[in-house]
Amino acid sequence: RCHEGPVLRLETSDNASEGRPV
Repeated sequence: RCHEGPVLRLETSDNASEGRPV
């Protein structure tokens, strides 16, 4: 998934596509 911010180690939903953890 494309993340503008730091890549999260867990797969995040489109809500966290901004790079912020859910």
